[in-house]
Amino acid sequence: MKKGSKGLIFIVDISGFTKFVSRTANEDGNWIIRQLFNSIINANELSFQISEIEGDAILFYQFGKPLSVTKILTQFKKMLHSFHAQIKKLKGIYPIVKI
Repeated sequence: MKKGSKGLIFIVDISGFTKFVSRTANEDGNWIIRQLFNSIINANELSFQISEIEGDAILFYQFGKPLSVTKILTQFKKMLHSFHAQIKKLKGIYPIVKI
C-alpha cells in the first residue's frame, strides 16, 4: 500500500470474556472461545483481513475505497447475529456458557 492510503480498522471484542475465562476449565474454555471467534470470522462478508486475535478481540482491517457506514453496520450485525447463534448452540452442549 502506498503511503497515505485509506483504510479501515474494525475491532470485534467479546463482552464478558474475562469473567467467562475465570469460571471455565482451560481446555473447554479454549475450545468454546475458538468456536465463538470462528463464528465471527465466518460472518466476515466484507473480506476484512485479520491483523491479530488477542485475548477477547479480533482486529480486522481493510485498505482501499472507504466503505459506507451502512455496510459496516450491516457487517457488524451479521457478526453479532452469528456470535449469538453460536452461543445458543454452545449452551446446549456446555450449560456453563454465559457470555
